Amino acid sequence: MKVMNIRKTLKTMCAVMSIAAAGLIVRSCGIYSFSGTSIQPDVKTVTINYFEYKALKVNPNLSNDLTEALKDKFRKMTRLEQVDMDGDLEITGAVTGYDIRATAVTAQEVAAQNRLTVSVKISFTNRKYPEDDFPDKSFSAYADFDSSLSLDSMEAQLCDEIVEKLQIIKADAKNGRIRRPAYPMLILRTPKGWTGPKKYEGKVIEGTYRAHQIPINVSDQKSLKALEDWLLSYHPEELFDKNGTLIKELRDMHPKGIKRMGANPNANGGLLLKELIVPDYKNYAIDVPYPGAVCGEDMRNLGKFVRDIIAENKNNFRVFGPDEAASNRLTAMFEKT
Repeated sequence: MKVMNIRKTLKTMCAVMSIAAAGLIVRSCGIYSFSGTSIQPDVKTVTINYFEYKALKVNPNLSNDLTEALKDKFRKMTRLEQVDMDGDLEITGAVTGYDIRATAVTAQEVAAQNRLTVSVKISFTNRKYPEDDFPDKSFSAYADFDSSLSLDSMEAQLCDEIVEKLQIIKADAKNGRIRRPAYPMLILRTPKGWTGPKKYEGKVIEGTYRAHQIPINVSDQKSLKALEDWLLSYHPEELFDKNGTLIKELRDMHPKGIKRMGANPNANGGLLLKELIVPDYKNYAIDVPYPGAVCGEDMRNLGKFVRDIIAENKNNFRVFGPDEAASNRLTAMFEKT
């Protein structure tokens, strides 16, 4: 019975380590959903190599159990075809530590408490998007037990504790999907028109409705000078070189490849673009039989066009304009939102 419990525990441990491996990939790439719904369309295959056992203390079943558990995770949670070699994605791992050490000593210099530590190393290769590759990433966890007890009698319980600590991403009990860790959010609250002209011609601009429009209406030399002073307050000479090119330090800061907002497969259509059902624009034309016969606004009619696009594409069309939709006369679309 004890052997069966240990075996069962190690299988559980392997399953959770496979979640951890998936977690590393999710955190590195930021685009993979292991519910099988949003993997990049051109990523079709995965190769999961056998996890080598490199720990000094031998546990003959751990490598095989871990490899099979990870393969099982990918079968259940993705649509990727598993291939023996040269997959679009490739995962390599190793059990690098299975170690027992004394952590507490009695007054008689005898070990009072021992610690079992398990360590795993994971490497990830993305042949479609090499910028997402990461070399060996290690993680480990431990559990303590009284030295008066043998490892054999405590191994199952200890491994359960270690498994819990090794979970980088936990399964959501409600729907069975894997969720990412919650990271803190920083909120910066600033006045409207912050860094713009604070006042002009005796009128307060920053923090008022005046900052919404053109803060300085350039009409003469005085207003032109005010505009120049404001723009120069951003010190463009520190941001651009003599040729007007953005300096290297700032160019190197922006994301690369699909990490760019406009190139992300989930943004702005991207790789996940789906054909829209678009009504005939001619149906929204304003009939003008002769000049001056009709009083109408093009943007209000555009609002009706957008409204009907929303109605025909409820799951794949959105309009984002939190404070501009009404001012741009697109209010008709709210009839369908």
